[in-house]
Amino acid sequence: MRNTLFSLMLVLICGMSFAETCPSIKALKKTALAGWTFYNSTDDKPLSTEREAFIKKQAKQLAVVEWTSQDGKTGSVHCYYMDKDGSHFDAYLAKENLT
Repeated sequence: MRNTLFSLMLVLICGMSFAETCPSIKALKKTALAGWTFYNSTDDKPLSTEREAFIKKQAKQLAVVEWTSQDGKTGSVHCYYMDKDGSHFDAYLAKENLT
């Protein structure tokens, strides 16, 4: 029981730290996101300027944060946002080379 509780707490703490890495909705809408790039979640190609503007305008909540790493030392964070209806836009915001 103690190990299960410790594991749950660790997962929650790690999840919160990744969520703090992603830009807030306010930052997403109001500021230039230096070092961040929007990608299509289907083919991992950068989004057009028009689609990026649409997502920035429609995003209402951070939905999912994903950490990816090729070498276990550095990686990237993928931030998925959703609109008021729960759509994830089939896109994510990424920042590369994080440690």
